[in-house]
Amino acid sequence: MIPKRAKIVSIDGNIGVGKSTFLTEILPQLFDNDKIIKGIKEPENPWLEPFYKDPKKHILKLQHYFLAMRLGIYKEYMDAKDESKIIFLDRSIFSDVIFVDNALEHGIMTRQDYDVFMQTRKAVLQDIPLPDLVIYLEAPPQICLERIKTRGLISEQGIDISYLIGLENNHRKYLSDMEQKEVKVLKLDWTDFGKQYTTTDFLKRWLC
Repeated sequence: MIPKRAKIVSIDGNIGVGKSTFLTEILPQLFDNDKIIKGIKEPENPWLEPFYKDPKKHILKLQHYFLAMRLGIYKEYMDAKDESKIIFLDRSIFSDVIFVDNALEHGIMTRQDYDVFMQTRKAVLQDIPLPDLVIYLEAPPQICLERIKTRGLISEQGIDISYLIGLENNHRKYLSDMEQKEVKVLKLDWTDFGKQYTTTDFLKRWLC
């Protein structure tokens, strides 16, 4: 018998697309507070700023830290047995592969370090449930780059358009893999923040 647990919804999308906006501004409109266990933002990673300064040196430490932090989040909330509850995650532990594949393709990560990470990931993901739904926020890489520059985080200013295009391509591979594993995938056009509030009723139909 499959153990009862809360539903897991992963919010995915390119850097700068607006996942935090979704969690802080859209999510509170979707359900009564007693149905949502938590909307969990992406964990702070002390290796993020060093990574953007010297990607090749810090990529493996960065991704291992994200993996460990997301595993902790999963373990903390997997104890929720109420199937009516929903956990919203700013990326899931499964979507780290998007960034690792992109790093390999861009020459940021060596094949040896990639293999080390993937072996660790395989061991960590044993007995970890897949998301029940992946919500993918879509916007062109150029729009994401403009939003990155607008929010002005110093650590992100070295991100270029080719890196974001690579991430978009790897997101699509990841979504295809999730669909093959029979995970529901909902793609939302997130190009225009001004239209985001029209998605509330649409999402309710998907999540109920």
